Amino acid sequence: ERGLIHRDLKPDNIVVTRAGDGALLPRVIDFGLALVDDREPTTRLTTEGLVVGTPYYMAPEQATGEALDHRTDLFALGIILYELLAGCLPFDGGPTEVARQNVTAPLPSILARSGRAVDPLLEGLVGWLTRKRGGDRPRETRDVLTFARRLVARDREGARALLPAELRPDLAAALRSPIDAVAAPVVPVVPDAPTETSTPTTPRPPTSARVESSAAEDQPALALPTAPPRPACTGP
Repeated sequence: ERGLIHRDLKPDNIVVTRAGDGALLPRVIDFGLALVDDREPTTRLTTEGLVVGTPYYMAPEQATGEALDHRTDLFALGIILYELLAGCLPFDGGPTEVARQNVTAPLPSILARSGRAVDPLLEGLVGWLTRKRGGDRPRETRDVLTFARRLVARDREGARALLPAELRPDLAAALRSPIDAVAAPVVPVVPDAPTETSTPTTPRPPTSARVESSAAEDQPALALPTAPPRPACTGP
């Protein structure tokens, strides 16, 4: 609705504050790389061959310098949600290797990756958000909000109906897996911000790494920023 593409959505750029009624209120910060989304695909390159952002959370179209829109941020949201549920990222490796796997490798199930059985509807949402093609992700951010509200309201059948058919869990399994029965996820980064002016403490490294696009053989190598390592998975 605001017409913005954040381009660097990650745990370090989400702070949790308190609303007036005392409820926890997450806020997205650091819009230094944001673009206005006029519904026309926008290039991810700021200078020729250079990609900005955090490789661990980059959508495939970001890492390869292709056109992007608001669904690029939805991919990053999916990786953040995966990390919340599994306690680690979907893939091991440094920033360049993880970015390459985000482009080419199928997303491992959370159970296979971390040994944690999570709500099948939440895992379905993760799979929807992290589709390789932007057109296969939720069409609007509002769709994700509707899904979340239905899940919180215990309308599990309604939440399931929003997922693409191939990502919908078995209905019986979905209905007998209430959200409050899922083990509490481990949050790898827990920002504690008493006010809206809180800022993350992790500096953004200035150096970059090189990665060759796997989307096309003639795609030039792209410069990806490096990033601090993320928590490792303990495995099943």
